[in-house]
Amino acid sequence: MHAAVPATSQGLYEMLVATSHEIHAWGLIDGTDRPLGAAAATVAWFAPAQKLVIFHCGDTMAWHFDGTRVERLTREHVTGRGITHYFGQTDRFRLDVEASSFEPGDLLCMVTDGVTESMSDADVQQVLQECSDPEVAARELVHRARGKGSRDGITALVVELEEW
Repeated sequence: MHAAVPATSQGLYEMLVATSHEIHAWGLIDGTDRPLGAAAATVAWFAPAQKLVIFHCGDTMAWHFDGTRVERLTREHVTGRGITHYFGQTDRFRLDVEASSFEPGDLLCMVTDGVTESMSDADVQQVLQECSDPEVAARELVHRARGKGSRDGITALVVELEEW
């Protein structure tokens, strides 16, 4: 059981780092240096200071859509050999933290690598511009990623900030 974590960006950061350490403690796959547990994640927090705070590690992605343009909020932690930073690491674990302004009516779009492997930022922007309903946009992102032959797990979440 963990102690209560204060509702702050630092408190959430510390909780996510502790989660990574806990996953690492599961150990390694027998006969390898590969961890038993590993995860990529983007966590979004609409903070009381009326900012969106993104905590990110791995190959998931997040974008901010203000009705006219899409801004990428995360960067991939990937090289040709695989994911370079992920939950479950200890020595190389790095959690990116970014805060950005977010206004009522703006959309937050978060996807897994099943979408990013087959769709560009421009593809994502096109879907967000065409689909005004967040639920429809999320379904359309999944549909288009499948249609482009994505071989990975495909998840999309689109959230509209209604008010602060």
